[in-house]
Amino acid sequence: MEQSIARPAQLTIITTNRCNAACSHCIMCSGKGRKEILTFDQIKNNIDQMKKVSRGPFMLIFTGGEPTLLGEDLFESIAYADSLGIPSRIVTNAHWAKTRQDAERMVQTLAECGLSEINISTDDYHVKYVPFSNVKNAWKACHGKGFHAVIVGVSYSKESKITPEFVEAQFNEKLQRRFNSKERELPLDKRDEDGTIYAISNTWVTKSGRAAEELSDKSFKFKRNTNFFLGKCPTIMSSVIVSPSNHVWACCGFECGDGSALDIGDLSKATMSSIVKKAEKNIVIQAIKYLGPLQLKDCLASIDPDIEFKNKYTCVCALCEDIVKNERALATIKSHKDELWERIKLAKSLSELTKVNE
Repeated sequence: MEQSIARPAQLTIITTNRCNAACSHCIMCSGKGRKEILTFDQIKNNIDQMKKVSRGPFMLIFTGGEPTLLGEDLFESIAYADSLGIPSRIVTNAHWAKTRQDAERMVQTLAECGLSEINISTDDYHVKYVPFSNVKNAWKACHGKGFHAVIVGVSYSKESKITPEFVEAQFNEKLQRRFNSKERELPLDKRDEDGTIYAISNTWVTKSGRAAEELSDKSFKFKRNTNFFLGKCPTIMSSVIVSPSNHVWACCGFECGDGSALDIGDLSKATMSSIVKKAEKNIVIQAIKYLGPLQLKDCLASIDPDIEFKNKYTCVCALCEDIVKNERALATIKSHKDELWERIKLAKSLSELTKVNE
């Protein structure tokens, strides 16, 4: 069966799993005890390789852990991307913004390096390590610096004190939001007078990573209607994910882990192009891409009713994680690969037919 995955239009570099915080909801389980970190040379090489893979414009995202812990290596990476005309974004907790002066220095440096977008994470879990005053300092410092977008990311639970409304009250601003009340993504297209988009990315805490171990179920909003999970996955392999140990993952909705079902290659041993091409023949990735996690889970459960899946999920990524980290489910995929390839082929054909008719 001939497979194909659209050329990724985004390179997400998980620069490090080190972090000054160890938030209870962290899907990457980052913290001070983590040691994985990428160097400028590795990042530069990945950017160069991504140019060959994408064959067109792409967005570069620096996340973690806390990417600013890379120091000069981060600044050089942003500047290198900018020299090639590649827009970039960082996701940070603003630990560097203890004072307004500290915030101004960091933001000015990032702007001069050519950063396009800055995302600042804060919530009940972050403020145990980074005071909200840091976020306010960083937010104010970002104004008028010429960024394409400045977004505050807030993950909240039913019991959270720091909510989108709290952030707006502290900033004394009414901000556009990334998601509506039904958790559907909205366009962020309203620009301020200075030309920058200022917004809040408002998401419920997901039961994944450290949250699955440290938070009780009352913290989560589980989806009662499984129709929320219907459909193929639109994000898997839409971005090349580089882990802190320089492996390529198929997704960053949770910590895939090196050597896992969604780890498709080691960049120290193979080119990014050859690794991405491997995804075209990876049955797990193809099944998630074209069947979607829910249909794949139901299919596996019908083949082997003894596979132990969870009975509720907070989001489709948590459902997907439940499949790809389930050894029995993976063994079933392997033992019934011919049947699954036929299902994938049919789903792909229907998807292509729908595109033609649109």
